Amino acid sequence: MNTPLQMTHHAEHRRTQRTAPDCVLELLRTGSGTDFLGRHPNHPRVQLRIVRTADSYWVAPHAKGTILTVYEKEARDIDGWAWKHHHHPEQNRHRLRRLPVHHTPLQAITADLYALWVMDA
Repeated sequence: MNTPLQMTHHAEHRRTQRTAPDCVLELLRTGSGTDFLGRHPNHPRVQLRIVRTADSYWVAPHAKGTILTVYEKEARDIDGWAWKHHHHPEQNRHRLRRLPVHHTPLQAITADLYALWVMDA
């Protein structure tokens, strides 16, 4: 389990602007996401806490116990993104793909309806 994180005002603003789901934000803050060592010119010891959803990855760069920002990366773009933002990108790309998928409430409802529709067909 990771350490719970605080959020900067900038992170709160970006979270609202980028419509991060509350359940994902809670996972990022409480430490249920997975931490990766990141690369950033202004933050040499930045960690990237990541939560995978059905179609994307939510990323929260953090340092010294504080989330710096929050953003979403589409699953189809994750390899290129990992290559630029992770230390040891080749190994981390594989770790990213193996992260458990967290379904937001809307995604869970959609998956349940799809399962019912396919089972009835």
